[in-house]
Amino acid sequence: MNDLKNEFGRGILAAWLTAKGDPRGAFLVTNSFDACKRSFAAAIIAFPGFLALTSFELANLPGADTWRYILVQMIAYGMGWAAFPIAALGVARQIGRVESWARYITVYNWASVIILGLTIPATLVLSSSAASQGVAGMVQFMLLVAILGYEWRLARLVLQATPLQAALLVAVDTLLSFAINGMAHHIAAVTPSLP
Repeated sequence: MNDLKNEFGRGILAAWLTAKGDPRGAFLVTNSFDACKRSFAAAIIAFPGFLALTSFELANLPGADTWRYILVQMIAYGMGWAAFPIAALGVARQIGRVESWARYITVYNWASVIILGLTIPATLVLSSSAASQGVAGMVQFMLLVAILGYEWRLARLVLQATPLQAALLVAVDTLLSFAINGMAHHIAAVTPSLP
């Protein structure tokens, strides 16, 4: 248990320093496949936050089948955690950075916890009745820019990718997220036909 706590602490600190642009953050985690595998514990740590976001979405979908929606979103959550590391491995091979892939995914996974920490308060603001459409749109845009910028910096500092290569990784991650979330939302929102 202490090992996981230490790994969590190092991983979050590595992700935080990377967000601030400090390249030393990347070296707080080891560049090993074992550390990379253990970093997927971040998915478990982030799971309550994911459930909170799912409940906010459900509140805006009157008439949705609650359990179906939650089940489909949980499957999409797992797919999201698996899809990007596999795609990033392919990109890392193409750009000649495969030796840094394990460290990159380790920091990326822990960074996902920080990103979720930003997303939940923003979602609370957006879901409040006091938020106008203009404010909601501005908050969503600012959050998206912050997340994309963070992921770009992470690729630059940890994977040592060029600006264009980092942008490619961010684009791959964004497209995968939109595809998985869009498919999940469509499947969850479709009402099964009655016999």
